[in-house]
Amino acid sequence: MDGIIKKINDDMNKEKENANNEINKAINENKEILEKKISALDDDLEKKRNAVQKDFDNSKTLTEKKIPEIIISLSDQIFEKILGEKKKSNLSEFKKFTESSK
Repeated sequence: MDGIIKKINDDMNKEKENANNEINKAINENKEILEKKISALDDDLEKKRNAVQKDFDNSKTLTEKKIPEIIISLSDQIFEKILGEKKKSNLSEFKKFTESSK
């Protein structure tokens, strides 16, 4: 009888060890899959961040180039509202003014 109980316990311990090994194997495989997916998402996020930054920089550059035109248009509108006269300024006048104020 003791021999049967010992065999049952040995078999149970062996199966428990096999089950633990299978569980650890599955955990490690899933961990690798998860790490690959996280890495791919990080790469994708970095690409999107770079694209957004590039778009932002382009928009900023375009806006900075348009500032003189916007200022001229606003000054023409202000001049017309204050003095009631239409005056069309041009970019060369603006450049002269900005250079002389330096």
